[in-house]
Amino acid sequence: MSYSHIIHAQTKTEAKEKIAQEWDRIVQTQPIHACDRTGAQAVANEFVDALDQDAEQRIIVSIYGSVDYTSNNKVTSVSGTVNVSLAPKA
Repeated sequence: MSYSHIIHAQTKTEAKEKIAQEWDRIVQTQPIHACDRTGAQAVANEFVDALDQDAEQRIIVSIYGSVDYTSNNKVTSVSGTVNVSLAPKA
């Protein structure tokens, strides 16, 4: 089971709120991802905090990941990528 989402936000607070909302949606539609939500969301939030944003920039967050599991929902593999960057405000 895999997921992918890209978030655009004007502020760090907005980015973190949108990250949480996307994870709510992912876990609702793919409950197995409850196992990797905490780690991936924490990394994304830490990366957002690391940015040196100024008023002329927006935040872009890309999160991709997957979970492999057995027929009885035992997780056998977890992977993920988080990218956070700044871009000019549109």
